[in-house]
Amino acid sequence: MAWGKGKQIFTGMTALVLVASALPAWALEKLEVTAYQNGLGLVDEERVLVHDSGTNRIALPGLGRGLIADSLSVSPQTEDVAVVNALTLPDGLGMHDILTRFVGQAITWADRNPATGKDDRRDGILLSMENGPVIQFGDRVEMNPPGRPILSKDQFQSLGSRLPQVTLQTRGKGETPARVRYLADGLGWQAVYNATLSDDESRLRLSGEIMLENRSGRAYEGARVQVIAGSVNRQSAARPVPQAAMGRMELNAAPMLADEADISGVSSHDYWSYTVPYPMDLADGGSIKIPFASARDLRVKKRYVLENRDYGHWYRGPVQADLRPALRLELKNDAESGLGRPLPEGLFRIYAQNGNQFLGENCLKALAEGERGEVEYGQAFDISADRKQVDFEKLGAGSRSNNYETTYEITLRNARPAGVVVDVIEGFNGEWRILEESARHAKKDAYRAVWSVAVPAKGETVLRYKVRVENP
Repeated sequence: MAWGKGKQIFTGMTALVLVASALPAWALEKLEVTAYQNGLGLVDEERVLVHDSGTNRIALPGLGRGLIADSLSVSPQTEDVAVVNALTLPDGLGMHDILTRFVGQAITWADRNPATGKDDRRDGILLSMENGPVIQFGDRVEMNPPGRPILSKDQFQSLGSRLPQVTLQTRGKGETPARVRYLADGLGWQAVYNATLSDDESRLRLSGEIMLENRSGRAYEGARVQVIAGSVNRQSAARPVPQAAMGRMELNAAPMLADEADISGVSSHDYWSYTVPYPMDLADGGSIKIPFASARDLRVKKRYVLENRDYGHWYRGPVQADLRPALRLELKNDAESGLGRPLPEGLFRIYAQNGNQFLGENCLKALAEGERGEVEYGQAFDISADRKQVDFEKLGAGSRSNNYETTYEITLRNARPAGVVVDVIEGFNGEWRILEESARHAKKDAYRAVWSVAVPAKGETVLRYKVRVENP
């Protein structure tokens, strides 16, 4: 194996550095990371491989524990070099995995001194890697000390047989750029939306963030990062990746104003791609939040919804008391409403305008431009209902008939100082027809009817309906 000088190997929570005489025959030139919403990542990098003439076996350190072995691809960017084979082995080679092999041995630990800009190095004994490194320095023991390990040539060479390797056939001695690409488990992201609801509950101030997590067993430094919104198929199940010590979570503080912080998405092969416009460092075990969307004045509609999800009415049912309508916010994703850009699926949190009250959260489904969506975030306190079956009659001969007529009374009570409208949704199996009703209904879909019922302040309203259901 040939050796070079002055490079870093990116392997785990931080950079794993070797002494200058102990570097393997490669150098990292370019690094791109793509994260998906199902915990999958695509790593695409360019390495310069240093080789002799003929057959060369070159180690590929730093791919991380999350490496999906059968996805590894090594492509030399010159016709003078050909790949004979690429070998991956089951042992992980992230920071945690490597250091675990040296428990009980001497180790050198380096930490950057901010005053001098240089490394301060200490020699110690690695006692444990149970929940991160535990190192004895002289007469004191430190857990998860800041900094990074420095391995000697002998220590690194002891790992060589377990590293992923590529065998090259070359026509001469030299340096060859090669594209190294692979999929990795443990690289994922989700959208997180923080919404502030106006006092009159008609508008939102919205900010969206990319919550990017790295549990792949490798740190990525100076990477070009993009995230993909949408659902990509996987044939292989995601593998659990052993966790390194918990890293920190940080909010990326790019020097941009709020309205300028949006990252414009681009439609790409039926998905949406969001690219961070500056290089990023992703620590192993860490998370980072990146602003990507905002809306100052998004129009919304608040609804009280009382929905019966039991569609089977062909039996006599008990009284359902003290039901509480759901609180829902409905929005339309268009420019007229104050938005008009794709919103990836994500967690949607709602706060009051005064900032000291959390109102609730739920998942916002992916919302393309022009679509309507809603978020159910809680239940009303001052509005309640009782649902009572007051009549039931089977139709047709025989006890097995599923044709029937039934009558319900739904009593809605409002303790608020202002009147409200409650959408009452009832579902039916089979062919149904409303025979009698105290308020007009609308057919929501093939299975459900909806009544918009006005309930006065400090008062109540009774909705009564009779339905015939036939099941041929």
